[in-house]
Amino acid sequence: MFSNPQECSMVVDWLMPQDTPNSLIHSYRIDLAKAGASSDKSTWTWYTVSTCGTDSRTTCNLEMMRVINGDYGLSANGNSVFNEGDEVYARTTAIGTCMNDQNQRKESIRPAYDHTPVVLRNGATSIAAPRAESVNDDEIRVCWNSPNADGNYQYNLLWTTNENYLSSTFQRVNIYGQMDPLTNELCYTHRTDPTSSRYFFKVAAENDCGYIESPVEEITCAKVPEQPVCSTQVVDCNMEITWNPVESRGSAVSRYIIEIQDQFGFYRETSSCQNTFNNRCLVSMRELAMDYGLVEGETIYVQIFAENGIGRSVAGRCSACAMKSLPDEVAAPHVITETDNQITIGWTGASNCDSSFDSDCHYEVTVTIDGVSNVYTTPHLTYTEYGVDKGANYCFQVRACNSCGVGQRSEPTCIDQCVMPMTPARPRITEPENTSDIVVRWNYDPTSACYNQQCHYTVTISTNDGRRDQTIDNLWTPEYTLRNKDP
Repeated sequence: MFSNPQECSMVVDWLMPQDTPNSLIHSYRIDLAKAGASSDKSTWTWYTVSTCGTDSRTTCNLEMMRVINGDYGLSANGNSVFNEGDEVYARTTAIGTCMNDQNQRKESIRPAYDHTPVVLRNGATSIAAPRAESVNDDEIRVCWNSPNADGNYQYNLLWTTNENYLSSTFQRVNIYGQMDPLTNELCYTHRTDPTSSRYFFKVAAENDCGYIESPVEEITCAKVPEQPVCSTQVVDCNMEITWNPVESRGSAVSRYIIEIQDQFGFYRETSSCQNTFNNRCLVSMRELAMDYGLVEGETIYVQIFAENGIGRSVAGRCSACAMKSLPDEVAAPHVITETDNQITIGWTGASNCDSSFDSDCHYEVTVTIDGVSNVYTTPHLTYTEYGVDKGANYCFQVRACNSCGVGQRSEPTCIDQCVMPMTPARPRITEPENTSDIVVRWNYDPTSACYNQQCHYTVTISTNDGRRDQTIDNLWTPEYTLRNKDP
């Protein structure tokens, strides 16, 4: 008789003894024990395996898991006597009946037979979750390692696309094959559905010791979006950026990111195109000048990304020529000619507004007459105001305009439009009594240009012999007194 370990079982075999005619074996008892302190096996504690003592079989298959779990032996505190790795002895006892001298039947126990000890080993208690070795357009290659205990296992790959996999029914694939002896792993290629991007896998391993499942592993076959193709054109004072909608498997495009290269060569996202989903956006030339430091005539470089839950696409790039900006400020105009009924002014044109090259370029002239303003446009660098009012105050401001908008107004140039005063009436001369003075008076016209104006008079006095002329300037009243006349 002997003990033989097979997989997760301990097989106890024995030979049926030869019975005498007056003796009949009706059952066998199997007892298990661990080696005690004494070599005398009779002092050891033996535990009977009842499942193998109910008939006259000559073999007994004991599952090691049941031995370890305490089904075949419990200590006083209720714990299992046998543990994995223990060396366990088996003893077989044949039980029968025989006839005594009085021809009476009595129970007969044959001497026990001790079998070769067996080291207990349990089945697997865990197996690692599968992993994705590769993810392609239409398949996922899944690999896993063997459980934490040796054995001849049958594997099943279980999968679902239901995100609520805890309550989902997994589909099962029977795996035929053996672990690679070098990598200790087994792989399976799973064909994917183009409409599904998230898969949940687990592995089941089963042998004589039992059945275990691995934790669930999520494997996604979603991809970053494809590369967008963009194009640009300058429309008025805006750069229009357009691009194609891109494909994105398994994860929808959440946004498009538009970046523009600044004056230092760095790409930065433009706020004008944030949250844009209609595949088109406009970036003003003012933003390009103020935020990116680009100047008139420069090439504008653009790159665009499509982004989803997986990541960003490769950048799609394009460019636009002829950066355009608002016109520069014009210097204050100057007076070219001034007559009684017209004033002509001129100015130096803005450096980035030349109407001979840019048909959109022109100038706005603001004419303010005694506080009332009017605006006139001209493609030229001069302007003439006709029909000026005598005595009115004229102020002129100029600014350049193009399709981008209008520049800053210049400083004003103001002109007080005076007219030539009328010829005064012939003066009257009186000589006050008891003095040597002469008083010269003259009348003025209230409707003349000097009425309520800062006009002054010049009086010239000559003697009758022509010997002496006297001129008096800056007289603000229409009279003059000559003191101490020459007799």
